[in-house]
Amino acid sequence: MRLSAGVLYKLYRPSTCELRVYLWGQEVKEAEPGPYEKVIEQLGIFHEGRHFKSLGEFVNLAGGTEDERVARYVDVVKSQGNIIYQRTLERELNVGGENVILLGQCDFLLRSGEGYFIRDAKLSRCITDKDHP
Repeated sequence: MRLSAGVLYKLYRPSTCELRVYLWGQEVKEAEPGPYEKVIEQLGIFHEGRHFKSLGEFVNLAGGTEDERVARYVDVVKSQGNIIYQRTLERELNVGGENVILLGQCDFLLRSGEGYFIRDAKLSRCITDKDHP
């Protein structure tokens, strides 16, 4: 089983629906996004683009299969790449006796000393329980 933030998002948007997650897992095609969702997506792409410009040169790992992305990531780290965009993070866990692969997508990895730290580009400037329950 593979679990990502996208699965949890699908479960709770706009209300809790286990059937939606099941259908997604069965690769049933979703309805096209509405105009509001399209605007939010475009704003997010614009925001990330502005953030790119503030960081300098980066390596783009978006696109391709997960295996291809992992191989490219290993090559980038070996070549001392300073900024990496769209890295898929993966960890296998045992949950209730079942092996689960937990996936995460970070916007940027920035080199710091011997490793990297994660930086995400979010539209909201203030994330609180009040503003984002």
